[in-house]
Amino acid sequence: MRLMTTIEARRDGTVRVRSSAGEAFVFQADGAGALVCEIADSALIQTLLKTGAYRVLDAGAEPERKLRVKATKPSLALASEDHPSGDLV
Repeated sequence: MRLMTTIEARRDGTVRVRSSAGEAFVFQADGAGALVCEIADSALIQTLLKTGAYRVLDAGAEPERKLRVKATKPSLALASEDHPSGDLV
């Protein structure tokens, strides 16, 4: 996931963060001057987003979430009614 930070860059123009496993991630200026970094560590992403100094720019290739549609009560009632032919509808 690509994140952006609002933290002021260091003298070298970057902001660095480390995951709990010690992996370093470096936020660097993109073409528009925003400090961005691609991060795959979901625990680190959640930690950074909670600070308020980071936000999601691009969710990347996250797995597609499928919506579950609940059957409404009227459609359940229709399914249990007898059809004139004796078959269930």
